[in-house]
Amino acid sequence: MKTDIKSLANHYKTEVWTGDLAWLNEKMDIHVKASNVTDTSSHASITIEMNPKGQEDKVISATICVVESTTRIKNPRPGQDPERTYKTVVFLNHSKSIIFSSMAGNALEKSEKYITQYFAKRSAFMLDMKIPEASK
Repeated sequence: MKTDIKSLANHYKTEVWTGDLAWLNEKMDIHVKASNVTDTSSHASITIEMNPKGQEDKVISATICVVESTTRIKNPRPGQDPERTYKTVVFLNHSKSIIFSSMAGNALEKSEKYITQYFAKRSAFMLDMKIPEASK
């Protein structure tokens, strides 16, 4: 698998919840688990769980599933990579309903917006608060 699942999981554990989403770090405990980290297969998943600090019985959970497929290009142009990797990203909520799916080379980048919005909205609802306005 070309995608580094371990660093992607670390990204969702520490780097994503900053800036306008820093309030999530302050009010929620964030747990990230990755599967197939050392496997060389073409699929892996990352599960993100959040719960209000001190309230382990309330949990928001969702899973990011990543599937890669690599195809060879018959006649690559000079300087072009002879292989093209497509990524399919499916973002599922706790009941395994699809929230977002994308099939593209940049599917992971596209999905980050949906993932952060999902957790921000669900956390705000759980904490009975409004989502803080984004800074401009």
